[in-house]
Amino acid sequence: MANELVIKFTTSPGTVDENIAQVRAQVQQWLADFGDLDSYTDEQIPELNERLADLRKGRKIIDDERKRIKKTYLQPLEDFEAKVKTITTEIDSCISTGKSRLDDYQSRKDAEKKRAITEWWNANRPTGIEIDISQVWSDKFLNKTGEGVHWQEILQEKADKIRSDQKILTEILLADNEKGNFMVPDYMRTLDIGTSLANWERHQAEKARYAEQMRRAEEAFLEAERRAQEAAKARAEEQAAKVETPQETAETAPQTVKLYTLTFRMVDVPEEKVRLLNHFLHDNGIKIKVTEKTIREE
Repeated sequence: MANELVIKFTTSPGTVDENIAQVRAQVQQWLADFGDLDSYTDEQIPELNERLADLRKGRKIIDDERKRIKKTYLQPLEDFEAKVKTITTEIDSCISTGKSRLDDYQSRKDAEKKRAITEWWNANRPTGIEIDISQVWSDKFLNKTGEGVHWQEILQEKADKIRSDQKILTEILLADNEKGNFMVPDYMRTLDIGTSLANWERHQAEKARYAEQMRRAEEAFLEAERRAQEAAKARAEEQAAKVETPQETAETAPQTVKLYTLTFRMVDVPEEKVRLLNHFLHDNGIKIKVTEKTIREE
């Protein structure tokens, strides 16, 4: 089987026979002639016009030849590029197919190896505790080097560590049922006795914080309820006092009205002065009743 593609390329640049240098020298001479028209006679001017026509014709011939020669030179390159495109397309197809087949092959080999590792684990894992292969699995077990070679030793160490941890968990469960019932399922998740112990301590701290919060909340609720009851009682007593006070006053303190009789004798007093006297008495809280009576002096 060949291990590499053998690819060869050879090129031989072509040449073009031309007299461009000679034509360029002639064009430069004509350019100088057009710059000194004062030295020409009228009979020579038509010759210069013919040179212009010759220049236009020569330019077209040169450019047409450039296009023809370029096409001739490019044709082998275009043919070569077409061949290259064909082979690179076939190479791409081969790469895609080869990768798909190799990936499928590797997937089958990995699945076979994983089945073998799973069977070994199921036969050698600790008893009394259900630890699935997924909990101790590492994709590095599928490598062809490193852990892929020593997977059995690695899993054996894990199994021994789990058995050792099981003994510790059993002792904890016998000594403290609550602690053991917390740590066993937690250990099933972490497979690390130290981590599960730390989780238990955090759980206890959180539990204590929650109990303290509940105690404070209950105290606050009872205090609020007590204050509400006291406020309701005070309001009831205040309402009762407002209702009973007027009745007691009416019954125990009968109203008395004292009447005084004042006699004014007014002789030839103008009516204006009578009104002023009335206002004065009224402003000082004295109510009067005016009765007209005429007394004649003897």
